[in-house]
Amino acid sequence: MPLETTAFDMIDYLDDADDIAVFLEVVLETGDPTYIANALGKIARSPGLAPVAAAAGMTLAELAAMLSDDGQRRFDALIVLTNALGTRLKPVPNAALAA
Repeated sequence: MPLETTAFDMIDYLDDADDIAVFLEVVLETGDPTYIANALGKIARSPGLAPVAAAAGMTLAELAAMLSDDGQRRFDALIVLTNALGTRLKPVPNAALAA
């Protein structure tokens, strides 16, 4: 009997600002620009984005557009998002590069 699986989509688990902040932290640790851009697109579609948009002083549509896949993602979008989440970008030493 074959193993049955279901599709996994991270946006199903981004229910609030805390979930989004933890996801963003993990994604930023990768340092992979493509992965980070993809994650911003997922955050833009997440159900937890509405209160984050309000905290950023933007409508949900404005913040979602800023993070969307249509090429409008910019560094300032990342700053707006992290500020609205009550977090910040923080450079930390990369142990793998320090060796």
